[in-house]
Amino acid sequence: SIFRTMRREMAANKGISEVNSYDFVTEDMLGQSEYALDRTKTPYRCQYTNVILFAFYTGQAVLLEGPAATGKTSLVEYIGGHLKRGTAGVLFKTINSESTSIQDYFGTFIPCGDGNFAELQGPLSTAVSDGAFFLADEFNLTEPSVLNALFPLLEGRQSITNPVTGKTLDVKDGFLFFATQNSALYADRKRLPHSLRSRFLQVQVSDFAEGELAFILRTRNYSTNPFFNGPGDTVILEKAFRAVNKDIQCGRIVFGTSSTVGLTVRDLIKWIERFIALAKCRKNKGAMASLAAAGITMLTSRLK
Repeated sequence: SIFRTMRREMAANKGISEVNSYDFVTEDMLGQSEYALDRTKTPYRCQYTNVILFAFYTGQAVLLEGPAATGKTSLVEYIGGHLKRGTAGVLFKTINSESTSIQDYFGTFIPCGDGNFAELQGPLSTAVSDGAFFLADEFNLTEPSVLNALFPLLEGRQSITNPVTGKTLDVKDGFLFFATQNSALYADRKRLPHSLRSRFLQVQVSDFAEGELAFILRTRNYSTNPFFNGPGDTVILEKAFRAVNKDIQCGRIVFGTSSTVGLTVRDLIKWIERFIALAKCRKNKGAMASLAAAGITMLTSRLK
């Protein structure tokens, strides 16, 4: 089949460029407010989507790596919802930190109150058994002992042993393992060993191209709000995003305790929502709200 052919190509290390010679992105996935896919306005987002769809059809684990808040997690969530519509629990997730344990993936035992214990399934064991998507967020914050427990699953085995309960878990059709992470240059991130990275189809997610961020913000239905000038205000926000982050990179501005963490898309969405809230309040008082003022009130609290 075409999918076996593509898997052979990937095994021959032909890479993601070969995947993108196939087009799995359907028309009903374009122009949705949940994730701004447009072949012209957001071409790289379409490429990332195409790779994930390829992974879904060929059963390969996916590692998405790139700057913070560039849509890695939301892309997985969107595709999971699209492919598994009407299915409960389409995506199970573990957000990793230095304290993440095997139990956070595979579950644990909890006391029942009668002297016995009941098994509480973890998100990964549930996803495996249900044939759902699983997402390991902030993957390179995970301790090596936890990563080692994931190797058998990432090798494509059809059954694995739950290291907590000792039970055998059969991998149901439809299960797919995703991992997202920021670059190892970020604070406290570890470099994944090659033996682990090689088990993933790796996707390097880039920062937003010129004009892409404004388009993404416009698709979130703010254009229907009478207080927000969608086309004009989103261009202003994109320019502010780039200017502030450039100042952060040059050391002229520091947010909190980090010299590297800058504005994210989440910040811009909060900025818009704060502006709309202020505009509604000011309208009732007979005054105009300022987009700049809304941003200043949000950002000054983060300045070091």
